[in-house]
Amino acid sequence: MLGACILWPRPCIDVAARHVSPDDFFDPARQRLFAFLLSLDEKTQGRFDLPHVKAELAREGGLEAVGGEDELITLADETATPETAELHARAVHEAAVARRLRDFCLDTLRATGRPDFRPAEALPSIEARLARLARGNRHARSALAVRCATDIEAESVSWLWPGRLPVGKLTILLGNPGQGKSLATLAVAAAVTRGAGWPDAPDLRTSPATVLLASAEDDPADTIRPRAEAAGVDLGRLQVVEGVGEERTRSVLDLGRHLDALRDHLNATPEARLLILDPLAAFMLGPDSHKGCEVRAALAPLAALAQDSGVAILAVHHMRKAAGQAIHRGLGSIAFTAAARSVLGIGPDPANPTGPRRLLVPVKGNLSAPAPVLAFGIRPDPQGVPVIAWEAGPVEGVDADTVLGGYTDGTPGPDPESLTEAIDFLRSELADGPRPQSEILRAGRECGHAEKTIRRAKKKLGVTAQRSGFGRGGEWRWSLSESP
Repeated sequence: MLGACILWPRPCIDVAARHVSPDDFFDPARQRLFAFLLSLDEKTQGRFDLPHVKAELAREGGLEAVGGEDELITLADETATPETAELHARAVHEAAVARRLRDFCLDTLRATGRPDFRPAEALPSIEARLARLARGNRHARSALAVRCATDIEAESVSWLWPGRLPVGKLTILLGNPGQGKSLATLAVAAAVTRGAGWPDAPDLRTSPATVLLASAEDDPADTIRPRAEAAGVDLGRLQVVEGVGEERTRSVLDLGRHLDALRDHLNATPEARLLILDPLAAFMLGPDSHKGCEVRAALAPLAALAQDSGVAILAVHHMRKAAGQAIHRGLGSIAFTAAARSVLGIGPDPANPTGPRRLLVPVKGNLSAPAPVLAFGIRPDPQGVPVIAWEAGPVEGVDADTVLGGYTDGTPGPDPESLTEAIDFLRSELADGPRPQSEILRAGRECGHAEKTIRRAKKKLGVTAQRSGFGRGGEWRWSLSESP
């Protein structure tokens, strides 16, 4: 494959790069040579040959590092043809995958034999490493998939609650404990199960529909049912998730492992229009909620489930203690609120923070103009069960940052950098060994970490950087320090 890239660079390098990265080669000399060929291809647009390769390597002092002139000649003499280049590229990549998988299995086996091995602590890093193996080669070039905009059929957004709760999308409801988030979800469930109107649209009636409720914090018998009944929910259309599996072996719903079971149930319940997850993090047992990459990977299938099933998903999410802009106050990574198409918040009235009045505010809305702020109180019904009582009309003069920001002086300040999250990200990304600096920074940006924060985390964690390669084909590689 390398010989084909040297002799026929224009047809072969693009084919090879779709399947192979320099790291796929076991031999460091092969790694350096392929990295050099990729760099030379970018500079010359594929206009080079064997003498040119030899001269450029010699000029940059890298000829001996790839095996010398004799090695280049040997590669060219034993070369594949342009027609078989892809076959050889696939073989190189498959060998690399097999090698990495073997190393993964051996490392895991060694770890389980250590006396200090703790499965519960080790599983997240093992799963993250296996997920990286499953994702395949991040460096290999892939053909870009495009579709002309004229071939895309435009669709309008459907709403359960106009401006707040879109159908087929993920909506997050932010708030601190004790603000009425769970009661608000039951008020929504009452409107859906009875086809009733909404506080700001009482005449907007629809066909009654089924609601699926998964709650990790409230008991179904002494809390959920009394509160649902008091809220006016049609109990015959409310399904409470108790877990997955038979009663004796029942497991807690885990979105990472049981999404197929949830999908099957929704497919078998076509009248379902709403899924409530209270709180969302309780049903994400695998991912680290502070790592943006893991949160995004966990929420993407959930968002796809909403779209495929046509169900609106309303997920309760708690807030962190530190003050900041409302969009940043969700507990854990900002990837939670980034993944949602609509984010709502519930907090106290800033005019009387210790009073009983609560405000429902729009925090983020990708699909419509911001909905009006609504107010409500929480009152007991005749049996003493708390229920939401909406006030008439919108509330003016407040926004999400005022209600949810947590500022002691009433004015926004800078949001704290997520240094802890960036440290966790680096520790995870470098767990398998040294990685190119450019790859780490690119992955960090994809996970929502600023480069400045990543570099601060690098210094805090004691990550070392070492130059490998030569000339323009060289690169900095980061690794975790071996010292404790």
